[in-house]
Amino acid sequence: MAAKPLKGKPPSKLKVITVLAKDPGSTNSGIAVIRFRLHRNRLQRKVLYSGMLISTLKQLKTDAVEGDLRKYVKEMTKLIERFNPSHFIAERYMSRNIRGLSGELVNMMLGRLTAVLSFNDVPYMFIPAVTWKNAAKRQGIDLVQCYKQCATPPHEFDAAMQAHYMASLVYGTKAFEGLNTQELTASLEQATTSKLRRIRCRQ
Repeated sequence: MAAKPLKGKPPSKLKVITVLAKDPGSTNSGIAVIRFRLHRNRLQRKVLYSGMLISTLKQLKTDAVEGDLRKYVKEMTKLIERFNPSHFIAERYMSRNIRGLSGELVNMMLGRLTAVLSFNDVPYMFIPAVTWKNAAKRQGIDLVQCYKQCATPPHEFDAAMQAHYMASLVYGTKAFEGLNTQELTASLEQATTSKLRRIRCRQ
C-alpha cells in the first residue's frame, strides 16, 4: 500500500503530516518519528522521536516466534498510539545474495505490522534501500560521512532519511533537496533514546 497525498488540496495547502519510519533489521532496527509541514516549497520538520526497537524477531524457533512477534507488535503499537502517524515508511528487505535468516525475519515483522497499520488506517510504503539512497546521492549527500558525524546509531539516521523521502512523496517535492544533514543530525541527537556515540571531530 503506497502513501497518497491528502485528497482535495494542492501540495501548498497540505496539512501537517507525521511520518513514522523504520529502518528494519533482525537485531538492530531504527525508528524515527518526524512531523513535517511545507513552507515556501521547502520541508520544515520537527523530530519527535528517534530510537532503536527493543523487541525484534531474532530467530525462527517454533516455540519463540509468536511470542517475539507479539512483543514486536506491542512495541510498534505503542509508538503508533503515542504519535498517531499519518504515514509509515520502511525499507523492504533485499537479500543481495546474503545468506542467513535476516530476510525472512524482517519480512515476517513487516508482514505482521501491515495488519496493525491497516487497523489504524495508516497509509504505508515499503521501498528498497537503493531508492532513497540514490535520491540522497543525487543531492550530493554522502551517507558514509553522515554516519561518521552522527552520534546516534546509523539505523536511526537512515530511518529519518526515509521519513524525509516519504514527506517528499506526499508533498510532491524533490527528495532531499536543500536538506541540511548537520541540522538533521543535531535534531536526532536531541530526540534519541539511545546512548550517544562519541564523535572525535565534526567537520
